[in-house]
Amino acid sequence: MGLLERLRSAGGRLGLLVVTESESAEDVGPVKIETRTIRVTELVAEIRDEAVRSLADAPAEMGVPFDDVCAAAGVAPQEHGWTVGRLQELLESGVFAGKDRGTISRAVLNQLRADGCPVEDVVRDAIARDRAVDAYAEHVARKLEERAAARARASDEIEARIRELRDAQRALVDETAEDRDRLRAWRSRKRAFESRMAAALSYLLSDPVVTIDGDED
Repeated sequence: MGLLERLRSAGGRLGLLVVTESESAEDVGPVKIETRTIRVTELVAEIRDEAVRSLADAPAEMGVPFDDVCAAAGVAPQEHGWTVGRLQELLESGVFAGKDRGTISRAVLNQLRADGCPVEDVVRDAIARDRAVDAYAEHVARKLEERAAARARASDEIEARIRELRDAQRALVDETAEDRDRLRAWRSRKRAFESRMAAALSYLLSDPVVTIDGDED
């Protein structure tokens, strides 16, 4: 299940963390973090599914970088430059090492606000990228299923051909055995033929002139 489907199954709403400013003129800047609820439908942007499918049809489908998949789907950074990837890089950079979750959230939200980036934009970017790779995965899976089915059909054809060849092989072996049986029968008749001639000539000659074959396979 993709990110979008999980959010929808959770009620179709999402709680966004936002910084709130003090109502007092004496205080400057954000003072706390609050949660604002937003509909998931507000965060969903269309992706170019046909372009994703075309990319999935490439021979090296599982070697395509995820960024290329997202680009094919039409997912691109906005003018402020913030994407979920940039957020990941910031969080993994080590700049927040040793700090608690609340402090990190506050710092990130402050940075987004300073750059003019609504939290929704980063979440929308993540949902779009998740949908892009999910769509790509579906196209690749379908492609591999079709490829597996084609291989199965080819395998069945090969198996049928193997059975035909085995039948042909057995037929050849049987034909050879039949030839040997016929040869033994013929030699038996030949010996009988020669024996009769030799017997008749024995009344005329002192030495045999007719050769009589012995038993042979």
